[in-house]
Amino acid sequence: EPPSSVLGQLVGQDSLIGLRRRIAELVIGSERTLLLHLLDDVPGATLIAGHSQVAESAVSGVPEIPMLMQRNVCAGWSDGSTLSNSIDDGNMIVVSGPALPEQDSLSDPLAWHEVPSPAPNQMRRHRLLDVERLRNGWKVRSHFRDSYWPKSGPASGKETVIHEYALTAEIGADLVLASAHVTPLVLPWNECLLAMDTPSKMVGSTIDDIDRLIRADFRGASTCTHLNDVMRSLAGVSNMLRSFPV
Repeated sequence: EPPSSVLGQLVGQDSLIGLRRRIAELVIGSERTLLLHLLDDVPGATLIAGHSQVAESAVSGVPEIPMLMQRNVCAGWSDGSTLSNSIDDGNMIVVSGPALPEQDSLSDPLAWHEVPSPAPNQMRRHRLLDVERLRNGWKVRSHFRDSYWPKSGPASGKETVIHEYALTAEIGADLVLASAHVTPLVLPWNECLLAMDTPSKMVGSTIDDIDRLIRADFRGASTCTHLNDVMRSLAGVSNMLRSFPV
């Protein structure tokens, strides 16, 4: 609420390829609302959904399920990486993440809304963006987690973590990113660590420009698509600041 005329124009659009570009075209000259930031996450959610299709069985040779990722789109899928080599060898490795500890950091009722109970063989993406006022600017905390619930094996029925990042940043009163630090909590491949310097490259940019810069410059085998999404979430800070009392 209020209803958005943009939503109807997205029906029939590919959920993975070109959706973000189409959203950008539809909102040129208008406010980028929090609703549109949620829609922006649909391609990423579509991408990780593929994990649930292959996680319950060994994948030998070329999988029958179409692979949505392309080589060198990120560090984990780079030529010569653990995953790419396993595909070339005819026995694709299917990553399995650690089971969630009993005391989950995402249990704060002030930070997280209620969600439906998970089902076996389900993926879920958790996103958080938290803003705190400082003397001369703002402190931002962002959290990102992709989880999977196996339907078989030792972790059957439990939440296992595939990707998880924590980001802290400080933004000046002029909305320029003064600092950014990311902590990789869970990554599927060792090669993912090659992309960890992305946040430092954004320091000095305005938060309203971060989304454009990442789309334009942060592509290929030296980057991480999930980390890019964590950084791009900072574009939502502008909307959140409007809720603060003057």
